[in-house]
Amino acid sequence: MALQGVMRGKRRPPRCTFYGPPGVGKSSFGADAPKPIFITTEDGVDNLPVDQFGRAQTWPGLLDNVRQIAKEAHEYKTIVLDTLNGAVDLAAQFVCETLYGGQWTAKKGDGGFLAWAQGWKATAELMRSLLGMIHLGH
Repeated sequence: MALQGVMRGKRRPPRCTFYGPPGVGKSSFGADAPKPIFITTEDGVDNLPVDQFGRAQTWPGLLDNVRQIAKEAHEYKTIVLDTLNGAVDLAAQFVCETLYGGQWTAKKGDGGFLAWAQGWKATAELMRSLLGMIHLGH
């Protein structure tokens, strides 16, 4: 007899974040994962023999890479976003340009990205959306 409202959890692939100073081996760790594909926002994997997209220069470009992995057939088993802070920078730049006309700081009578942390709140929403999109699609 099952209890009302009880559900069984679904097994999902792990999502891990590795944090550390440059040079400790975060990218090398990702390179050793099963069949990795790198989505890059910095130049950190240039010397590693890994499959990678060209460095994302914009938020829409980063999203295009993620969508391609999610929608197209491939043999990759691990997505490595290198780096998360680079993705945050791209998202913040996109928010500043699209919502605040490129204005980072507030001017008298007019808010900017940094005013009342509104730009960071919008950036956080974009990042939540990105992390929800990152999956292998099979």
